[in-house]
Amino acid sequence: MSFAVLGTVSFVMFLASLGLSGWGLVQVLLEGAVSRETRLIQQTVMPPLAICAVIAFSSSAFVFLSRVYRVRKFLTDKGVGKFSGWLETLIAFGIPVANFFVPWNRLDVIRETLRNYRETGSNKIALDAKKKLRGVGIAWGITSLISVRGQIEEGAWMSVALAVDFGLFALSLWTFVIATRWLSELETDIQAVVERGSDD
Repeated sequence: MSFAVLGTVSFVMFLASLGLSGWGLVQVLLEGAVSRETRLIQQTVMPPLAICAVIAFSSSAFVFLSRVYRVRKFLTDKGVGKFSGWLETLIAFGIPVANFFVPWNRLDVIRETLRNYRETGSNKIALDAKKKLRGVGIAWGITSLISVRGQIEEGAWMSVALAVDFGLFALSLWTFVIATRWLSELETDIQAVVERGSDD
């Protein structure tokens, strides 16, 4: 499955989970407590939803990186200098603060190097990458540092927690849209380079 499809599936599941939380909040505000039936549904449905959402998101991330690193392999085979490896880039995504810019800059360097190779035939690593994923990296770093947990059934707390969760959801969705567009442009470039090579 494609990066866009897997990512969309994960966001639909996250949104469904937020919807169940919102349903519980409405009951607390109107009736003073979450009903037994609603709590049972939440306890039954939300864990599988969360697990499936994480699996879909992880799969989409794997597809994203595998496609970028396929471009990296192409450039390496063409004699372009050495790029950062898959594993060290993957680890960088989980390091607080560093994950704001380190892995994203590495991906942007691959993209910019391909663009230079396509336009000029240069086989040197681009040192002046345009950092088109910088905003995505900042958003990723923020969402990795913020977490709202707890099962407190009190209207004010649940409202704040749900608002934060929706805010993080919206921020993550924005990063997904940007990343999808970025990957599409990268794949357009690599396809053009491969086709030009086959014509030659």
